[in-house]
Amino acid sequence: MSVSNYIIDKCKYRIDKLEKVVYMLDKESLGAFSENGYFIDGGAQATVIRCNSISVSETTSLDERYQFTHTLNFQVDGYMTETSFNERYYAVVKDMDGVYYLVNPEFKMKATYTYTLDSTSERTDFTLSTISNYPLMRVENFAPWASAGYTSGTTIYRWFDVTPTSDRNSYYCDFRQDNFVCSPYTKCTIDTIKLNERTYSVFCDDTLIYSNDGFKNVDFTKNSATLTETFDGTNITHTLKFTIPYNTSSWHNLLLDFQTNKYTALIKSTCGTYMICGIELGLLPSYSLAGSTTENDRIEISLDEMDDEGRLIYRTSEIPIIHS
Repeated sequence: MSVSNYIIDKCKYRIDKLEKVVYMLDKESLGAFSENGYFIDGGAQATVIRCNSISVSETTSLDERYQFTHTLNFQVDGYMTETSFNERYYAVVKDMDGVYYLVNPEFKMKATYTYTLDSTSERTDFTLSTISNYPLMRVENFAPWASAGYTSGTTIYRWFDVTPTSDRNSYYCDFRQDNFVCSPYTKCTIDTIKLNERTYSVFCDDTLIYSNDGFKNVDFTKNSATLTETFDGTNITHTLKFTIPYNTSSWHNLLLDFQTNKYTALIKSTCGTYMICGIELGLLPSYSLAGSTTENDRIEISLDEMDDEGRLIYRTSEIPIIHS
């Protein structure tokens, strides 16, 4: 039988929202499929990612057989890349009723992200997607050793033998929304920008080294600076944008000097983190002018770089700058 009666339970109040957490598992942790209700036995050790926001979507298409397109979006504070998944690309989400769902039962997710530091906050937005022949699946008996009464010993977990120690934190441990630890609110924005020609800039042994007259300060218009790193699954793109007032200076024109028009940027945030981009290939500049009777004239500077491996150099302490 392929269809049965469906009756909405009007007596039960449901929010049906997702908790702000993602569990990333490897293929070996998925367990076995069940024919009854699209259940799956699963849940060994996982990488737990706490989120600011999360959403899941699934769409279907028919091409000889049904295909299911799964998309998982979530946002985290600060700078994070897909390397934080620890090579785990199978995602489990959890709703407010404590029910777990495997987003991609068949193939691992393709991960893309955009990191942004601007005048409002510092965050990374992830998009994980895949196409498979299986829909979103409910997970049975997820992480039994996360129960409050569990201490030590060997647990036979259906398809998987788990031999934990007395330290439960060394294993996967579940939590609910109220387990989040609040931290002091801090608004991270761009504090300073320094530029130097790429030809004369090298990063080595956690030190920024220059061989000319050094890095130059950029006094940009307040709240106009934005730094992004975008990973599309193959290529990494860095974009640094800021605005300066229009005046008689030709500073913006000199940026485009074709002899030295690739740049390395050192950015400091108001939270005391330091970022370097433009080390690999160099940031290429461009600009646009804008003015009207209602706004001040301004020049928006954009510096862009794309390659297939160079990520932001991101440090939580000051990066030394020395002359070679």
